[in-house]
Amino acid sequence: MSPDADNRAQIARALRDAAVEDRRAGEAAEVAARHEVAVVSCPVALVRHHERMAHTHRASQARHRTTAQLFRAYARRLSRADGSTDQLATSSIVTAIGGLVGVRSVALIFGAAGSRAIGVLASDATARAAGDWEYVLGEGPAYESAVHGPVRVGPRELQARWPSYGPAVHDLGVRSVAAVPLRTARSRVGCLVAYTSHRDRQVHDLTRLDAVGDAFVQVLTGDPEDRVASDLPGLILTGLDHRPVVHRAAGIIAETCGCSTDDALARLCARTFADGTGLTTLAEQIVDGNADQMLLD
Repeated sequence: MSPDADNRAQIARALRDAAVEDRRAGEAAEVAARHEVAVVSCPVALVRHHERMAHTHRASQARHRTTAQLFRAYARRLSRADGSTDQLATSSIVTAIGGLVGVRSVALIFGAAGSRAIGVLASDATARAAGDWEYVLGEGPAYESAVHGPVRVGPRELQARWPSYGPAVHDLGVRSVAAVPLRTARSRVGCLVAYTSHRDRQVHDLTRLDAVGDAFVQVLTGDPEDRVASDLPGLILTGLDHRPVVHRAAGIIAETCGCSTDDALARLCARTFADGTGLTTLAEQIVDGNADQMLLD
């Protein structure tokens, strides 16, 4: 199948998935409406039950609507691009997420709460670099959001709240950040972070950011029995900027220098902070044998 035909097929699948989500939203709305009507005429003892059921199904309606919006936004982005789907799926879905929340720079940072990220999906170089700084410095919106929930920090607070991370991302042109956890039914798997510059409006609606993050999780983990078979999740994750290369580089440093892996990782992060080289770039140089010898001494 040619890249153009492959893209058209993926676009068609995404639009069909959007239609499935719209249908599920409509079904949830109908159930919610029945419970809302029942509240008016039911016995007092059942009022709370119908109110809760109505609330649950309205929330389900909203979730499916947002997921449908994300599928359609992804399809639109993919239709405007040239090349093969495996190159475009990640950039198209992440850019679509940015469009739904009104910013250009967003990152999906994967990892357990309180631990270093294992991978990043970024919309652009700014988001990727900001994610690198958070990994290097061990502070920032994803770390805080993973532990404490949604966070929003404006221009006046950014550098005061995170004394190392704030100035680093300020140099990238970032003036405010907002982050929400990414959750499955069982656990938190990462965070969605939005970065704004002086040209972007600040993200004020954390509820919307959370809804779009939840929609992304639904895209990756949605019910396969109710959806046209799609290779979209695999295509998206193919573009994941994996952190294992960083740990491979730390292992090389540890073996060469005779230090622990934790010390080697600290050395790698310190060098990144000192000279401004991207963390992934520096790690790849080490793995490829092209690193500055001073780092290995």
